[in-house]
Amino acid sequence: MQNIMAQDILHEELRIKLSRLASKAEERFSKLSCFNGSTWEDFSWLYNGRHNVYLLARGETNAELMLLNKVFLVSYLWDRRADHKVVSAGRVMDLSAAVKYMAAQGVVNLRGLDQSSYMTTFKYIQARYKSPAGACRVLNYFIKFIFNYSLAVSNFDLIGTQDLQEKDKYGRVALEDKLPLPELVKAIIALKWAVQEQWDGSFRAQMDMLSVLTQAFQYGLGLRIGEVLRLPKNCLVTINGELYCRVWTEKGSEPIARYVPTIWRAALCEAVLRIDAICEPYRKRALSIEDGSYAETLDYRFQGRTEAIDRHVESALDSLSKKIESNVSASERQLRLLKYLPDEEFVELKNLREYLPFASKSQDSNSLLNS
Repeated sequence: MQNIMAQDILHEELRIKLSRLASKAEERFSKLSCFNGSTWEDFSWLYNGRHNVYLLARGETNAELMLLNKVFLVSYLWDRRADHKVVSAGRVMDLSAAVKYMAAQGVVNLRGLDQSSYMTTFKYIQARYKSPAGACRVLNYFIKFIFNYSLAVSNFDLIGTQDLQEKDKYGRVALEDKLPLPELVKAIIALKWAVQEQWDGSFRAQMDMLSVLTQAFQYGLGLRIGEVLRLPKNCLVTINGELYCRVWTEKGSEPIARYVPTIWRAALCEAVLRIDAICEPYRKRALSIEDGSYAETLDYRFQGRTEAIDRHVESALDSLSKKIESNVSASERQLRLLKYLPDEEFVELKNLREYLPFASKSQDSNSLLNS
């Protein structure tokens, strides 16, 4: 009896903690734009106006677990509200599934979140999914949440998910159900030839071709664009007769060998050869910058440009000097008196042309005055 009463008291303490967290979560919920159109009391929330996020399995109405799931989801989204990358609907649905997994294994309240129920749920996920690593990571993330907010009866050990991913001795292998169809391979090859038909060797044409060629790595190996950009020059290797691609999945870590599906091997080999050809001049320039030899080229070009400017300035100064001399000669010629003019002598306007080469030849007095 005393044991039951102690458990009830402990359960009540957990419920009080959850209630306090829920009050804060409800306030934050009203400020999250991703749930516009939904209310805190709903059994499911509409994420980004399109995706229904069910807080428990359809038909279940466990208020305590539903409230726990609401607090968990709002806490996750609130902490990431300032991130530039929007949390995907798939990610939110995966997170909401953790509580539902545990409810499916008999958990009905906070007191039931213990080592035993966790182990049972973990095994349930392993048996249910062909590739359980993602779902097990979500479960562990949820358990860490209840640890951080003291919503579990006691802390307990979590199971690592590193060994759940399908691997061979060279690294992770591609999932067969996610491999592209041969028709997709043909479509990408057709797109490549469409770009090839308009090839003019320009920088724009090179960028277009590189964009097409990288599609093979994204679709054939499921690589993200950042992983494609970090591929080493000699990325394709043959191990025991099979083709693998060396991929850097994380900065600072060693590359892993990713298995290349058979239908993609020809396309990837051709893509690597073409990418090497397009990037070769840029790689040479990068190497020259790295070893310092390009600095000498820049010094030579800068010196040549300086000398060219000096020659241009000297030529311009010489032209200016000749122009000045020409103007001086013309001015002297225009201002030279035709005959001697005494300083004290008065000359009629009509007679000025006898003395000045530029004098007016008009006979009219008014015209002579105006000129």
